[in-house]
Amino acid sequence: MKKSFKSVLTFALALVMMVTCMAVTAFASSSDSTTIAGYSASANVSYTRSSATATTTFGGPSSAYVSATVTAYYESGDTDYRRQASGLNSPGYSVARINIDIPGAQVRGAEGEHRVYYDGHQWTPATEVGVILHGAEWD
Repeated sequence: MKKSFKSVLTFALALVMMVTCMAVTAFASSSDSTTIAGYSASANVSYTRSSATATTTFGGPSSAYVSATVTAYYESGDTDYRRQASGLNSPGYSVARINIDIPGAQVRGAEGEHRVYYDGHQWTPATEVGVILHGAEWD
């Protein structure tokens, strides 16, 4: 029961933050979190009009494998596109970022693929935010 309340509270806080960010800065994000062998892990994907970022963090030992991949979905003219990037890995975190610097293009949504492997445990959440343009062409 306590874990369920914490999950609901975390979701409500994330939702309030997302709506506030969207209203103030045209920024949206989606996140997930867990505990692996007693250490906290989190996954986040966000986007702005011209970029998308996926971040994965792990609060445990630096021997853990941590990765992030982001896919940005954007419109340019009458065509929908997607572009993907893998993260730069450092001990405890990984950040993948895409900048869409095409005049007139606008990012509509993003997906994040996250991985944390530690001591026989694995966590592989997927996060998404905004409009996922299914059938978009690869850039």
